[in-house]
Amino acid sequence: TYIRSLGNDIASMLNTNATMTSLRRTKQGAFDIKDAINIEDINEKTTLIKITDVLNYPKIIADENLEKDLLDGKIITNTFNHDIILFVDKNNNPISLYKIYDKDNSKIKPWKTFKIK
Repeated sequence: TYIRSLGNDIASMLNTNATMTSLRRTKQGAFDIKDAINIEDINEKTTLIKITDVLNYPKIIADENLEKDLLDGKIITNTFNHDIILFVDKNNNPISLYKIYDKDNSKIKPWKTFKIK
């Protein structure tokens, strides 16, 4: 539910105005605010969740040639048959997310990049 939109819709139906003064997200997907920590509390002993464990996309381990193409931001042929793909290196470090190329559905293009050359 989009709470801001709901408030706006209710105000409209009542022929009045409304203002939201506060909104706090307590859960997003599998993540709950009770498991969150403040940035000030992060230290060298803190275990953070890896992005590769959070993103729920098919994961492909890129060989050296593919990794070079990914880091160059190349549009590549989608031989993987997925709309969105998370590419990782041999150590499971994220390289980039690719998604269907809107000009040619047989190809995928860079969407988000995590690793730099």
